[in-house]
Amino acid sequence: MLDKTDWTLEIASWILVILSTLIVAFVQHKINKVNETAYPDAPKNTWKVSNTVWLIIFIVLYVLAYLPA
Repeated sequence: MLDKTDWTLEIASWILVILSTLIVAFVQHKINKVNETAYPDAPKNTWKVSNTVWLIIFIVLYVLAYLPA
């Protein structure tokens, strides 16, 4: 038997996710500005294979979290 989806809860969850993502992005932007101003000669990190591996792992886990149980 299929359960009914509570769309109000789903929409509220997505709004909360979007808001929390925006807050984290805002804080990260401020941190980047401070670092740019205070430490202009700091070394920059490049994209590595490990970044790609972790991204793939995250995407797989994210997709698995939305599959029906």
